[in-house]
Amino acid sequence: MVKRIVLVGAHTEPRDLTQSALVAAGFEVDAHASGEAALEAMRAQAPDALVTDFTLGALGGAELAARARVGGAGRRLFVVALAEPGVAAPPSAFDEVLRKPVDLTELIALLRA
Repeated sequence: MVKRIVLVGAHTEPRDLTQSALVAAGFEVDAHASGEAALEAMRAQAPDALVTDFTLGALGGAELAARARVGGAGRRLFVVALAEPGVAAPPSAFDEVLRKPVDLTELIALLRA
């Protein structure tokens, strides 16, 4: 089971809502507004999972996932992308792609599986 999650979302309100739901479900969550900040945090302490907006600033979700997996010291990192409807998130970059608005019950179930 996933215990420590890095959550990345450019918009404060949905990021905070998702973080609150994940914490209430028993996860330890480290939330960031940018891919760069999340990557730095993951270098300091590897998470069990990465939940990221697909569309971010300079470092997008697919690139963040690729870089995070390279730096994982052999650990398997479970990656979930959160994508806007109509945005094509490459499935090969992620373990799961959820469409916004995100069903938090579905996200929690994925992370518990």
